[in-house]
Order: sequence, then structure tokens, then C-alpha cells
Amino acid sequence: MKSMVAAGLAAAVMACTAPGGSGPAASPPQPEERLRAMSDFLAGVNDLRLTTRETHTYPDASGEEVTFEGTRETTIWRPDALRETLRGKSPLRELHLDLYYDGLTLTLEHHTRKIWAQAEVAPSLDEMLDEVAWRFDLPLPVADMLYSSPYDALFVDGTKGEYVGGEDVEGRACHRFSFTGPTVDWEVWIQAEGEPRPCRLDIVHKEMEGRPTSQIVVTGLDADPEVEESLFAFEPEDGYHRIPVVENPPPGASDDQPPTDEGRTP
Repeated sequence: MKSMVAAGLAAAVMACTAPGGSGPAASPPQPEERLRAMSDFLAGVNDLRLTTRETHTYPDASGEEVTFEGTRETTIWRPDALRETLRGKSPLRELHLDLYYDGLTLTLEHHTRKIWAQAEVAPSLDEMLDEVAWRFDLPLPVADMLYSSPYDALFVDGTKGEYVGGEDVEGRACHRFSFTGPTVDWEVWIQAEGEPRPCRLDIVHKEMEGRPTSQIVVTGLDADPEVEESLFAFEPEDGYHRIPVVENPPPGASDDQPPTDEGRTP
């Protein structure tokens, strides 16, 4: 009987240590740790070209849900240059936009309507990304991956994260993490092997009317693109005309403060 017990124990030990059958289960990736690793990788890149496939849902003026689908190519040249091209469509319209930031001005060129608008903005990429959302009602969905610290942009006080599991995104093995924040819930997929590159980012703005959502799939990431300064220089095309813009008052300003004539892009 003792020999049978010993044999049973030996078999159990072998089952727990044999490759593929067991052994102590590997600890799951830690959400904050992997998010910080992704942030450090992105922050360590001076020049970056990011291509994404995006789906955004939001309520229209009547409260009906609208879906916009498109592709975006974003190139940054730290610390003070950005170029972005967006193409896509919703049931109501098609968009083809170019955004230029040269460290002094922000220009939005609307090819569908053959118009452009321009305003002076903050002299660094981080400051500009903060500024355009409130000044121009122009949030950039990929902005969280462009800051000098994506971790600080994403992980605000009160955020809690958990590991969901492994999934493939665009043929890449990725770890999926889910985060719950005070005003935004989001999920991020981070490359599992090699450099901790972002693979996908899903966002739910749970305190905004209609709970707008964004799904951003990274289809390409070049951490050392060939970049020339001319890429960020805007020259209006023939037949395009400049339109005036209106700037929102600063956060915390009186509601009855009149807007200025510089700012919001179309």
C-alpha cells in the first residue's frame, strides 16, 4: 500500500512539474507594471509614426447613436511637431482632414470642404495636446499614446486595473488589461513579447451624454521613421479658403464670458 501511495505521489509531482501540464502557474502580468512599460517604450521614442484603424460611436444632435469609422496616420517629432491625416466616414458624411503642428501654430485642413483654420497654440507637444481639447473642442483619440508619459495620461487617481487574458491583435500576441476610472473606463492590449508596444485601446466615456466610445487598433508603429521638418509645414492648397475660428473660454471661466475670434477649428 505504501508503494502505491508513493507511486501516486510521484505521479502527482511529475504532473505538476512536467512541461505543458503544469508546474506552478505563471503569475499573470500586472496591469500597472505593463502599462508603465508601454509608456516608457513610447516616451523613449523621439520620432514616431502611428497608424490606426478606428471606430467611434457618439450621439448626434437628436440623441441617435452615430458610428464613425476611419484610419489615421500620426507622426510626431518631439518635442514640438505633429502631423496627422484622418480619413473616414459616418452615415452622414465623409472626412479627409490634415492636422499640422509646428511648435507655434495648429492648422486643420478640411479637404472635403476645401477650407482651413489656424491658431497659435502652446510651444510643446504635451501642452498642445492638453490645450486643443478645451480650446477647440478637438480631442485627438490617439493623444494618450503621444504624451511624454502615456502612463500619466491614462492612469489617473482612482483607476483600478485587472488582467483579462491573452488575445491576438493584427496577428500579434497581446496581453489584454481592463481599467476602471472615475470618468472613463478603458481597455488596452499590449504586445506580449519583445517591446511592450500598444496593440489596441478601447475607451468608454461613461459620464458623457450617450456614453461615447472609441476603439483604436494600432495597425502600424514605426519607432524610427524618416522625418523631415517640411512634413509639419502647412501651405494652403489652391482653391482652399481660410475660415475664422472661435475659441472656447478657459476652464473655470465665467459662462457668460464671450468667446474670442481665435481658436476652435471646424
